Amino acid sequence: MSEKHLSLKALMGRDREILDILKENDILLRCRNTRSGRETNSRFSVLFRNNNRFWELDNWEFSLRAEDGEALERLLAEKKNLIKGDISALVLEERAGLNALPAYGREYDEVEKMSLGEREKRLEHSIETLDEALNQPKISSHDMASLMTDAAIYSTIINKVSIEEMQREENLVARRELLQITEKTETLMTSFVEALSRNYNLNHTAETIIEQTNGVTSRHMTRVFLLSIRFLDDVRLEFESAGLYKRLHGRMKSYLPLYEPLRERYPLARFDASFILPEPIRFKQKKMEEIMLGILLHDLGKNRNLLYFDGETGYDREII
Repeated sequence: MSEKHLSLKALMGRDREILDILKENDILLRCRNTRSGRETNSRFSVLFRNNNRFWELDNWEFSLRAEDGEALERLLAEKKNLIKGDISALVLEERAGLNALPAYGREYDEVEKMSLGEREKRLEHSIETLDEALNQPKISSHDMASLMTDAAIYSTIINKVSIEEMQREENLVARRELLQITEKTETLMTSFVEALSRNYNLNHTAETIIEQTNGVTSRHMTRVFLLSIRFLDDVRLEFESAGLYKRLHGRMKSYLPLYEPLRERYPLARFDASFILPEPIRFKQKKMEEIMLGILLHDLGKNRNLLYFDGETGYDREII
């Protein structure tokens, strides 16, 4: 590879979020067939339209001019700083009590007026909308982030309102309907996992959360959920693509002496690195769904009349 060119695969490996910048700027790429040595030039958009992971193709190398790569990385850094600034300003406003939003916005009032059956249908709508989007090869990351934000907001509030109602009444029929809501929420996690596996650029989540939520607490809960999805995706990729398990497994050998006292307590037929780290950490779908469900509902018990950042002013333990 010429020093004046940068491997597209290497660029994507450094930061997957550069994908949107590449699409926006439609860089000219050099394409080289590693078998025949034949070279040609093509626009990113043309190759991406035919295969949205074309840079992983066997027998082909894709590269761009080094100066183009540096320019793209600068654009990505600028975009991230803007989003980070928006979120930081938002959090500071919330902490200072400058944000006029209620704890939960119009969605809470909307869900409260629904019957349990209508809430179940609203969850079904989120599932269907996400699944339809996943079948669209050209859906933008911004649109996907918008759909995920909407699904996260409504699924959180539907579960919160429904569980609170069940605490106030003993109704076996209503409890059965609540179980159906729970099942629908679990199904929704399957759709989220599927979206995650497609490696969508979720850099737009911060923007869409701000745009689509009008409640401080619901905004916080949605932000934690969607940004945790990004974190889980990063960890998954690190284990799958960076050989992290192999490095950890090798390092565990130096820790084995620390585990020697266990020999005295437990009859271990085998005592090596595999005992401590038995297999590569893989986020199997069921486990991912359980983790994500827990994150989605992590603040389920918050009082609907208290802002998330209330501080000490007017603090009343009984209300909490």
